[in-house]
Amino acid sequence: MAADSRFEIVRRGYDPQAVDREIKVLSAEIVRLQETSSELAEQLRLLSQKLTDAEQEISLRAQPSYTALGSKASNLISNAEEIALKLKQDSQAQADELIARTEADLAERIKDLEQRYEEQLASAERRSSRRISAANLEAEQLLKQSQEKASELVKEAEAEAARIRGQVATEIASLRTTARRELEQRKAELEAQFASKKFLLATEIPVDQRAKEAALAELEAQLINRRRDAENEYLEKHQEAVRQTQLYLESAQTDISELKGVAAKLRLEVQTLEMETSRSQAKMLQEARSRAEALIHSAELEAVAISSAAQEEAGKLLRNAKAELASVENAVAAAKAYLKNLSTVVAELKNLED
Repeated sequence: MAADSRFEIVRRGYDPQAVDREIKVLSAEIVRLQETSSELAEQLRLLSQKLTDAEQEISLRAQPSYTALGSKASNLISNAEEIALKLKQDSQAQADELIARTEADLAERIKDLEQRYEEQLASAERRSSRRISAANLEAEQLLKQSQEKASELVKEAEAEAARIRGQVATEIASLRTTARRELEQRKAELEAQFASKKFLLATEIPVDQRAKEAALAELEAQLINRRRDAENEYLEKHQEAVRQTQLYLESAQTDISELKGVAAKLRLEVQTLEMETSRSQAKMLQEARSRAEALIHSAELEAVAISSAAQEEAGKLLRNAKAELASVENAVAAAKAYLKNLSTVVAELKNLED
């Protein structure tokens, strides 16, 4: 045995068999520890692979120095640190990329929402403007038609009144002319009769002067009576003409009053139409404004909802990233503790080998 050559056989000292047994036990323990070290190395490799698959943020931390350990354990720990550092960097890059992508997506959605809001607002304003323009045009047309109708009726009333006045004046002039002509004719007839009788009286055989004077006085009285009758008849006809004229004037005045009433009614209808048109325009404008405000409010609510959803989604992603980062950090801490324990075991093995 190799162990026998290291001990001299003496009567006093260590028992060679006991020494051989102890060496065998130590050799077996070394083999077992080496196997354990291999298993730990495999577990470390699996842990490193698991860390490589992590995609979340890891903050850099200062790592303790393991130069005091053996070269093999030191290399193993250094490799683990490099892997952890790379995982941190990759996770940080992925987290930054995720945050940037989320912010870009959020900005794009907000931009799209603002564009939709502007389009809806512009569309509402265009519809409102078109409806208001149409209402104004319709109101102007109705007002113009009503004014034209009222003006036409007033003109017709004025023309009818002028016609009636002209007709009355013509009839009055005709009555006056007829009465004057008849009066002149009767006067001429009476004067002719008077002259004829006077001539006869002057040329007749001389009679009693008193009889002549009486006959002449009677003739003059008859002439005066006939003139008075003619004047009375003329006056009656004149009064009848005046009465007829007054009736015509009263009738014309009644017609004019009725036409003025119609014109006033039309003016009132025009004013009512103007007021109704103004109220209709105001109502349409208010409705258009209400619809535009409703669209704006809806767009604002949608913007707030989308922004809140995007922020919530971004916060959720960040929380998940932080949770996974904490999980990876815990795994790294566990790996470090495991490596530390492993380094302790390796140090003990080295001491045993020495």
